[in-house]
Amino acid sequence: MTEDSSSRHPRAAAEAIKEVSLLVWGPNIRPELFARWSQGFIFSKDETTALIQTSGGPCAVIAPVQAFLLKNLINKVQYSQLREVDSTTVDQYLAVALTEILCQCKQPSTLGMQSGEKSNSPSHSSDNNSPSRLDEGPFEIACLDDPLPQTNDYLTSNPHEEEPPPNLSAKDYSLFHSSVRLRQFESIHTLQAYLESNLEKYKAQYGVLLFLYSVILTK
Repeated sequence: MTEDSSSRHPRAAAEAIKEVSLLVWGPNIRPELFARWSQGFIFSKDETTALIQTSGGPCAVIAPVQAFLLKNLINKVQYSQLREVDSTTVDQYLAVALTEILCQCKQPSTLGMQSGEKSNSPSHSSDNNSPSRLDEGPFEIACLDDPLPQTNDYLTSNPHEEEPPPNLSAKDYSLFHSSVRLRQFESIHTLQAYLESNLEKYKAQYGVLLFLYSVILTK
């Protein structure tokens, strides 16, 4: 943990997660609905910059992330060359997109006044990958310190094909929420650095939910 990040007290974190869970799911969770949302940010094998939705539901989170990712990519890469962007570069832009969305959730009024300035767009230049000059926190994100056991057959063969959601139960729902940890960052720079180094956790199962919770917590 860096000097610019901190974690909530376990009891306070558990209460915050409970509130977010109630806001998102209501008092009674439907296991099949939770299952449909339990995916990560997955890229297509055919279109390397295209995010995939494996089941109905999480498009509300995936679509804006896709939009921010492409917005930043086409500022640096010719449209005709998008298919040639390597996976490492795409992952870097995914981390930038997630960071920028959290930034806009935290400071909507400030960003709204400056939305016309091109320099405020996320930068992926060699000298500075910081998404913007607006670096005031705190930003709070939901994360998993340790990966949870994946449900059977989760994206084992063709994640780009539509398949029924994995068989998740109320037990999986409880395990997920009891395992979520909250981490706070005081600057965008350390937030993005964390997301870049822990991106695989958000590409794995439950990654979309972790980011959705992060948006709500930061907002």
